[in-house]
Amino acid sequence: MPRKIEEIDERIPEPSPTPTWERFFPESLEPALVSKFRLESEANIAYLRSTLPIAAERYVGARRNEAKPGLADRRRDLERVCRDARKLRLRLPDLKGLASIDFLTVATRYTGSGTTVNAQEPADWLTRTGEIVRDVGAVAGAAAKDLKTKSVKGGRPRHAAIRFLMSDLAFIYHRTTGRDPGRRGHFPWFVNKIVPNVDPSLAQIGNERFIREAVTEFNKA
Repeated sequence: MPRKIEEIDERIPEPSPTPTWERFFPESLEPALVSKFRLESEANIAYLRSTLPIAAERYVGARRNEAKPGLADRRRDLERVCRDARKLRLRLPDLKGLASIDFLTVATRYTGSGTTVNAQEPADWLTRTGEIVRDVGAVAGAAAKDLKTKSVKGGRPRHAAIRFLMSDLAFIYHRTTGRDPGRRGHFPWFVNKIVPNVDPSLAQIGNERFIREAVTEFNKA
């Protein structure tokens, strides 16, 4: 009989700000996934290798902080970013007169990763910056909504952490393979390959319920 989540003796590592494959997964896992799903695209393989550690770190963070998970605080922080991004996007085009010239003049002195200001057309950089700020707001808002959705089901932070992981795995599976996750077949196989590396104690509980919820959530999205 599967053990209850509350009975499990956890041995979860401290969260890390820099997710890496080596921290959670053996090198033998990647070729196993590539072979199982017949992945030929280098982009898909790179996506798989970069996103799985991020999903693992999000789970680890939620489980380590389960005594004071701070889901509401995290949601408020994300909602604040969403509001601030909206305000900033509205304020940038509102720079008028010399303030606008000051801003664009100094902008031409700086370059950054992915954001190089063309001194001949600095306004184009301003437009692109506005688009990036818009996307930041959209992502923050979606992340806040995701936290709210995961935290209410079952009422337990541990359940929320597992739901985060299963939901992330469903999306990664779909994005990598092009298939919709299902309650049987390749997706449960994928989950059972990943989960024991993230938290061995999860192998001692029944994941079917959380797989079912993740599939249902994915299909509603």
